[in-house]
Amino acid sequence: MEDAKLLLAKKKAGRNFKNTTIQKGYIIYHNRDRVFNGFSIDNLLSDIHVLRKRYPKIKMPIIINLGQIEFADKLTYVFLEIICYILIKEYGYPVVVEFKCKHNIWIEGISSSPLLLLNNTNKKSMYKYLEKFESDIYKKHYRKVMGKNEDKEDLSKRMDDIAYFLKYLGVNEDCIDELSEVTIELAGNAWEHAEAECLIDVDVTEPYLREDTEGRYFGINISVVNFSEKLLGDALKDKMQNWNGVHTERYKVVEKAHKNHSNFFDELYTEEDFYNIASFQHKISGSMRKDLTGGTGLTKLISSLEKRSDSHRCYLISGNRAVWFYHQYLEYDKEGWLGFNDENDFLNRRPANGVFTQGTIYMPGTAYNLNFVIKGD
Repeated sequence: MEDAKLLLAKKKAGRNFKNTTIQKGYIIYHNRDRVFNGFSIDNLLSDIHVLRKRYPKIKMPIIINLGQIEFADKLTYVFLEIICYILIKEYGYPVVVEFKCKHNIWIEGISSSPLLLLNNTNKKSMYKYLEKFESDIYKKHYRKVMGKNEDKEDLSKRMDDIAYFLKYLGVNEDCIDELSEVTIELAGNAWEHAEAECLIDVDVTEPYLREDTEGRYFGINISVVNFSEKLLGDALKDKMQNWNGVHTERYKVVEKAHKNHSNFFDELYTEEDFYNIASFQHKISGSMRKDLTGGTGLTKLISSLEKRSDSHRCYLISGNRAVWFYHQYLEYDKEGWLGFNDENDFLNRRPANGVFTQGTIYMPGTAYNLNFVIKGD
């Protein structure tokens, strides 16, 4: 992923290492957290930033010692994979990752992560890591980095690939189309909003049994990540601010909603948040291309999947902001607008508390974490 290094380039760091030592020709990062989460990723990025600034020409092996941990969710360990990818491919560091991980239904995919290849400084392991990072279909893991020049036919092929992958693993037939469509629509959005490459990662867990009900349950965990100077809502904001008289009535509603919402903007709900949710509205797109009308059914699909799920954890991060998807706020009104609030009123009402949070890292581009626990056949 050619723009992945933006993750480090955009990091604002302090002057000193917090968790890093240099010993006997090795740079050793010592994780202090039992649950490895967004704050843990931010700490790691901070020390790497200081390292690159203080010793720009030194390429000693880096040991990332995480210890006994539990990853907060799939996207967290995908970010760790991306950091290792940047260090190896872009900056030429040999990287070793050491950890013992407690598994659960949300992060069982770590057992198929290319991180497991980074248990030594052998160059072959590094090359294999880069290969597996960009493309891997193995057992219950599907990974693909899609180029920015791929077209709709490529998207359709990837959607079929994911559907066959899920079917082979015994995922409920009723959910397969929705899961594959959600994943590919997110990849398509990466082209439309960010004109960027896109990492797709899907894993399906072993079946879990519950004591209180019959049947098998699968964890279906999806991450979709693109890196870009453009954040999720930037394109729509630029389009709305450069009004040229050609917008449809729906864009005029967005303009009116922005005027109303400007009275709500504060530390918990920002203008950036407004353009993020506006980007999910039906027939609204930030693209200047006439063949892209936006208004995808993405949120409707997520809502449907959440309703079918025994449990779920779905959110995105873009820039410094996170947007949480809760199915009760993802219902379209009769005119096709999403309010992200109890009243389901996009035009006049502020989104519900908890829909937006401050991100723990700065994400240049957009990253999605979609976790569903779904009953199998």
